[in-house]
Amino acid sequence: MPDNKEIKRLQRIVKREVKATDAQIQTFAQSLNNIIERLLAELSNDISFEQEDFQAALAQLNRIDQILEAQGYKTAFAEIRTLYAEELERVLDTFEDLEGDASLTILTDPRTIEAFIEPGLEKVTRITDELIGDSRQILIDNVLTGTQPDLKEIRETFGRRAANNIQTELTTQLQAFNRRATVTAAVEAFGDNPEFLYIGPNDGSTRPFCRSVLTQRAVPIYSLKEISGLKNGQGLDVMTFGGGYNCRHRWAPVDEDLKRRLTGGG
Repeated sequence: MPDNKEIKRLQRIVKREVKATDAQIQTFAQSLNNIIERLLAELSNDISFEQEDFQAALAQLNRIDQILEAQGYKTAFAEIRTLYAEELERVLDTFEDLEGDASLTILTDPRTIEAFIEPGLEKVTRITDELIGDSRQILIDNVLTGTQPDLKEIRETFGRRAANNIQTELTTQLQAFNRRATVTAAVEAFGDNPEFLYIGPNDGSTRPFCRSVLTQRAVPIYSLKEISGLKNGQGLDVMTFGGGYNCRHRWAPVDEDLKRRLTGGG
């Protein structure tokens, strides 16, 4: 019989960790939202939208990068690396009580970690740059036509878009980092075809794909080769992205002892 107590214990750990990560991401997204709002507020105070002043107004709009730096834009983005470092610690913690090669040298190699982190950083940066660029273009159009923009609406629209889009992307990328690092470490510790427990909630928000993976076996343990054959219907790698964007599920590494306890195999 499956050991439901052990499965529930692991579920509580994952739930707690995902909740902690979500809180950190919300804080980060809100800080970027605040920076964008301060940027637009400063521009609205400094820019005249009368047509005869358009050259001076365009000069002010060209100062956006300087204003962002003064508002702490680069410092805020540096915080993303802190989020990744904490996620890496969570991955390493999952291997502490498992058998196998505990050295996990691949996850202490800065080049490997950087290769894991860089795609996520690029995507979040691109989203923010696009939002700021869109805001700038709207202001330029107002300057050229001599019309007063609705700055409150611009702040609310782009600030909200920034927070929502960045939160979704960063959540997806951090969870993808967790899965990628976990699988990479498991291959180093246990060999070419390690096994994993698919773990996370099965509730009203769970995708059909994730629900199927969770429930089609008494204990949802899958080998790496089996995971490679799964399709989530979103064109995303299941090993890395689970069910897709904002997926709340993880691949928890399973050694022989844990497998016996989870499945009730003695």
